[in-house]
Amino acid sequence: MGLDLRFVEVGNNILQLKFGSLCQLEWVEKSGPWNFDNNLLLLCRWRKGLTAANICFTHAPFWIQVWGLPFEYMSEEAGKDIGSRLGKVIEVDKRSLQAKQAKSLRIRVEIPIDKPLCRGANITNVEGERVWINFNYERLPLSVIFVEYLGMMISIAI
Repeated sequence: MGLDLRFVEVGNNILQLKFGSLCQLEWVEKSGPWNFDNNLLLLCRWRKGLTAANICFTHAPFWIQVWGLPFEYMSEEAGKDIGSRLGKVIEVDKRSLQAKQAKSLRIRVEIPIDKPLCRGANITNVEGERVWINFNYERLPLSVIFVEYLGMMISIAI
């Protein structure tokens, strides 16, 4: 990051990071999630009026690998549909779709931190067949809780 990155303690377990350039800040935002000592580090970009007393962390971005998805659904549209059921879709990794035969689909999703993570879901295709897909969260600290949403259904019509 360089010598121009500074950390300033501004509150109880709240640090302000001061970057030497906008490029550094954007790299840190895009390269997360970050963790330290097996704890998730949450980031919030500064905005007018933000203080240590009113800062509120509600979401964290995660790269999610979707495994077990039928090959005909390996698409950006399916990634957006699946990701939108988990949180706010940031992007679908197009590089994973450019391989001759993709094994998994990667989506970056901003997930609410007040809810347990979903391990997978049933998807239903246009013929009504159900298939279980698994979610693998990249760079996940051990302190994050998983839950099985047995009733979660994702319908994909492509």
